[in-house]
Amino acid sequence: MENLSTLMGKYGEEGDKLLFKILNSGDFLSGLTDEDSYALSNALDALEPLPGKTSVAPVQKWRAVVDTISDSDDQMSALEAIMTDSAYEKLQVATSMRYGIDAETYVTAYELLPYYDENANGSYTGAEVAAALNHTKGKLTSNGIELPTYSGRLTTAQKAILWQLLTGNTSAKNNPFDVDIGWRVLKARGIEPKNKGGK
Repeated sequence: MENLSTLMGKYGEEGDKLLFKILNSGDFLSGLTDEDSYALSNALDALEPLPGKTSVAPVQKWRAVVDTISDSDDQMSALEAIMTDSAYEKLQVATSMRYGIDAETYVTAYELLPYYDENANGSYTGAEVAAALNHTKGKLTSNGIELPTYSGRLTTAQKAILWQLLTGNTSAKNNPFDVDIGWRVLKARGIEPKNKGGK
């Protein structure tokens, strides 16, 4: 049996597409069109680990999905297959709350977090998450790389939802954007707080 990398390119683009059609009969790409499946598979294969890392980060895979697949339902199906259950549950809450958060916005917020990690410890305080959500276009890193930007300006409600999800807080009393929306996010996640103090 030959490796896929040995077969790719050997029979031209149509041959490559046929290979993906065969391979996709049973994996997470099978619900996508042949074109989307082929494009996403190529995008995922092309990913390289971020500088200083040994493996591709999950958020890089998420970005490949939202950049490659335009249909929002197909994006969600592909993201469900590659995200952890917890990450996908948070995405579902964000997109279901009817405040205009889509997968692209969620992924961008997640991508920005490391740039606002002031002590570079890989975990994010509420203030760091808030700073990432208040991110504006054109901000550069110290080495001159322009950071990802949201496709539009986030509303206060969108920031409240994302803050609650990205911090993982099980209380909304410290949500700097909207405490009431924060409590609704927790309720949507099935988290019933014992005390809504600070509301």
